Amino acid sequence: GAKAARLGGDDLLLLPVEDGYREISQKVIAAIRFANENFDFKYLLKTDDDSFVCLSRLMESLRLQPRSGLYMGVLNKNHSIVLDPWQAHYPRWRDAEYAEIFKRRVYLPYMQGAGYILSRDMAERVVSKAAELPKIPPIEDALVGALLADTATFVNS
Repeated sequence: GAKAARLGGDDLLLLPVEDGYREISQKVIAAIRFANENFDFKYLLKTDDDSFVCLSRLMESLRLQPRSGLYMGVLNKNHSIVLDPWQAHYPRWRDAEYAEIFKRRVYLPYMQGAGYILSRDMAERVVSKAAELPKIPPIEDALVGALLADTATFVNS
C-alpha cells in the first residue's frame, strides 16, 4: 500500500493498507475516510469495479430518500458466518473476527457489497465505529451492516 492516502494518475486512490482480498474491509474504511475528509457529498456510492451502475436510475431513486441515516442497496439477511474450515468457501469467506467481535454466528442484515449507498452521516459513522473495533473483520459488506445496525435506515433497492 501507499505510505499515505493520495490520488494517483487515472483517478486512482492509493491507500496505506495491504493489498489483498482479506484486506478489502480496511481498503473500504480507508476510502470512506478519504472521501469524508476530502469531498463535500450528500451520498457516497461504494461499488465493485466489476459492477455497472445506471446513474440516471440511481439519481432518480435518491431523490426519494432521506438525506441522513441512509444505507441503501440489496439487503442480505440471515446469512450464516463461514466458520467451518470444511466449508467449500472457507479460505475466501471465513470471518471468525466478525463472530468474535459481534458475538454472532449469523451476520446482522447488510447490503451486498456489489454496491450500496451511504448518506454522509452514515459514511462518517462507519469510519468512527470501525475505529472503535479491536480489529477489522475481512468481509466488508457485512462489517458495514454491523457498524450501522443500530442507527441507519436500511433501504432495500
